Amino acid sequence: MISIKAVILAGGRGARLRPLTDNIPKPMAPLGGQPVLAHVITNLARAGVTDAHVALQYMPDKIRDWFGDAFGGVELHYHVDGVPRGTAGAVRDCMKFLGSEPFLVVSGDCVCDFNLGELSSFHREHEAELTVALYKTSDPTEYGAVVTDETGRITLVREKPAWERVVTDSINTGMYMVSPELLHIIPESGDFDFARDLFPLLLSEKRRFFAVELPGYWRDIGSPESYRQCAEDWENGKIRLKKRHILAGILGRDHDRQTPCFDLSLQSEPSPEFTLPGVITLKNPVSYPALLRLASSCARFRVVGVGANGSRRVCAAASLFCAGISAYGGDCVRTDAENRAISSFSARLYSFPLTVFISESQDAVVLYFRDKFGAPISREAERKILGAPAQNQIPGTLTEITGTTPAYNAWLIKQLRDIDSSAASAELLPLFSVSSDGTSVSAATESGAHLDHDRLLLLCTMLDLKLGRREFPLPPDMPECTLRLITTYGRKISAGHARGFLPWAHDARLLSLRISAYLKKRGTTLDKLHEEAPDFARTEMKIPVSHGRAEVMRALTSALGTEAAGELGLTLRPGGGVVRVCPSRAASELSVVSEASDPAAAKALAARVEAQIKQLDSADARQ
Repeated sequence: MISIKAVILAGGRGARLRPLTDNIPKPMAPLGGQPVLAHVITNLARAGVTDAHVALQYMPDKIRDWFGDAFGGVELHYHVDGVPRGTAGAVRDCMKFLGSEPFLVVSGDCVCDFNLGELSSFHREHEAELTVALYKTSDPTEYGAVVTDETGRITLVREKPAWERVVTDSINTGMYMVSPELLHIIPESGDFDFARDLFPLLLSEKRRFFAVELPGYWRDIGSPESYRQCAEDWENGKIRLKKRHILAGILGRDHDRQTPCFDLSLQSEPSPEFTLPGVITLKNPVSYPALLRLASSCARFRVVGVGANGSRRVCAAASLFCAGISAYGGDCVRTDAENRAISSFSARLYSFPLTVFISESQDAVVLYFRDKFGAPISREAERKILGAPAQNQIPGTLTEITGTTPAYNAWLIKQLRDIDSSAASAELLPLFSVSSDGTSVSAATESGAHLDHDRLLLLCTMLDLKLGRREFPLPPDMPECTLRLITTYGRKISAGHARGFLPWAHDARLLSLRISAYLKKRGTTLDKLHEEAPDFARTEMKIPVSHGRAEVMRALTSALGTEAAGELGLTLRPGGGVVRVCPSRAASELSVVSEASDPAAAKALAARVEAQIKQLDSADARQ
C-alpha cells in the first residue's frame, strides 16, 4: 500500500447544528460515541494515510486537545487559519508539509466509508492534476453537481444549483486527490475556494481535471436532518466503519452517549422549501413556528421590507413575520405595497436588501422574496433564508412607510419619457387586461386576436429595439424568439441578476403602458405591431418520472452532451424550434417548454422530447 499524506478541512462552525455546536466545532459532533472527525481519520488510515495536516479555525483547541499528536495510527499536525482562506487556500497553506506526491483532501465533517485508495489509484492512472470523488444523490441542490465525459474528465460543474438548473445526480463529496504542482496556482493570501474559484479555473484552462464515482456510504452532517439520518444509519449498520468503544470528553461527561443527536434540541421545525424561484408556499393552516423560522433567517439581511394584501389570515401572518424579523435583530419596514409588482418597485425605491410580499392563493399563504432590484432572489439568498437564524441578541426595529403606490405611479410615467417626452399618453388602452397582482397581462387586438403575456413581452422588446436600446438584462426564462430578435438587431443580452432585469420584464402594468404609449404616439394599432413581430408559440408540459429527477436528467445529459446545458436545465434544438427541459422544484417531474413558429409545431416538439424522457426513465433502458 502506498503511503499517502492528507489534509483534513476541519474549520467548520456548524451554525445550523446549534445548540450542539455552541461548545464544539462541527467535526466534533458525536457519532457512535466518537467525534465525526475520528471516523474520518479512521477511514484515511484504511487508505494508507500515515500523516495528516488538520486545518482548523473555529474552536481549534477542542480538536487538538481531544486528538493530540496521533489517532488511529495517523500522525496529526495542525494549522490554524487566523483569517478565513477558503477550502483551497487552507490547503495551500499546508504546502510545505505535503511534499512532492499526490495527496488527499477530505472534509472533517462528512461521514463516509469510501475506499479512498481507489481515488488515489484513479488519479495516478489518469495522470490527473485534481480528481474529485463523486456520489449519487436524489437531491443535488445542496452540493456541487458534476458532469463528466466517458473518460471521467469533468466537463461541467454547477455549485448548489436550484432544481431548474440541475442536469445530473452526481455530486462533489469534498474529497479530492491533488497533485502538488496544482498548489502553485492557488493565491498565497485571500479567500480561495475549490468549488467557487479553482474548479472554474481548471475548466477554463482545460487542465487535467477528473472525477470518479466511489461506491459506499457518504453523508454531510451540515443540517439537523442530515445529522439525525446519519446517526440512524450508523445504528442500522449502513456505514461500513469499525465500531469502537464509547470515548468520553466530546460534549462533557453529562452529555456523551451513543446517539446524542436524537436527544438534542436541533431546530425541530422542518424548514419550508422554495417551490418556485423566490417563492415559498405555506399550506393552511399556516405553521406559525415555520413562519417564525423564516423570519429569523430573514433577519440576517439586516433590513427587510414587507408588504401584504389579502384576508385576515394573510394580515396575521404578515404581522407575525414582521415581529419575528424584529425579534431576531433585523430592522423590518412594513410598506403599503398593494400587490407584487408594487412590492418589487418598493425594493428598488427603498433599496431594501430583501423584500417580502405576502398574499393568499387558494388554500395557502404565499411569500414572494425579492432582491434589491425587485427580481426573484438568487439561489444563494434562498439558501441563506433556509439556513441558520440570525444570532443578534438585541431586537431590531419595526417601522411603517406609506406613499409607495403614489411613488409607483409617478415612476411609471417616468418610464415612458423615451416614448413620449410629455408623458401625455401615460394611459392604459382598454385593449389590455392586467392581473390583480400586477405580474401578468393579456390583450385583445383591434381585430379581436388574443395576445398572451409572452407575445406582449416580444412586442415590448421590439419597440425597445426600435427606440435604440443597446443592452437587455433579461431573466433566463424569456422566450427564445425574444432573445433571437435582440441578437438579430445586434444588441447585447446580459444576465439580469448583476444589475436587475428590465423593469417591464416583471411589471405587467409597465409592459402594457409602454406598448399603449407607443401605439398612441406613433398613431398605429396593436394589430399592426403584432403583424410586424415574428410568429412563435410556446407550450409547456409536466412529465412525471419514476426515477429521481436528477437521475433522469443525468441520463438525458449523457445522451445529449454537456453542450446542451443551458442557464436552466438542458436546451435542445431539434429542427424547427427549441425545447428546454429542467426538473420541477416541488414534484418528481420534469418541465418541458417547447417553442416553435406555431402551436402545432411546438406541441409536436414537446411530444418528441416527452417520448425520449419516458424511454430514458423506463426500467428496461436503465438495466
